[in-house]
Amino acid sequence: MSCEKTGLPWFICNPGTQMWCEIKPTGYKAPLIGRQWVWGVSDCWTLVRDWYKEELGLDLPDWHRPPSMMDFHQAPWFEKYFSEAGFVDLGLGAPEYGDAILMQLDGSPGLNHVGVYLGDQLFLHHLRGRLSSRDLWGGYYQKSTGLIVRHTSRC
Repeated sequence: MSCEKTGLPWFICNPGTQMWCEIKPTGYKAPLIGRQWVWGVSDCWTLVRDWYKEELGLDLPDWHRPPSMMDFHQAPWFEKYFSEAGFVDLGLGAPEYGDAILMQLDGSPGLNHVGVYLGDQLFLHHLRGRLSSRDLWGGYYQKSTGLIVRHTSRC
């Protein structure tokens, strides 16, 4: 997935065996459900971007992320960038299909997770250390929701 993101061939070398291989981008596109989590390559924001591209034809920005997930956890920036990407704040009202749900998880000081509302109390998201999935937007996730936003193209 990282090779696809850069659009460049990668050369993987093993200094112990002095063997190497070349990996070239092939156009691989990870599925929305069941993809592995990799910070800055295949994380919750990447999943949301990919969903908006596939479902609504919208190209959302791929923001530069801090060097580590822990840096982001201490200073999340979703609230700052969503308006730049064309989203409007809906507060905590009832989400509609395609609304982005921003959450505060794992004791973060701010909104550090995002998913897309799919309807029928389901949302698509990608937690660190898990495969991307559809889950019930209720209980813990609903209580952790801090903001719901909608893209201006849908207002």
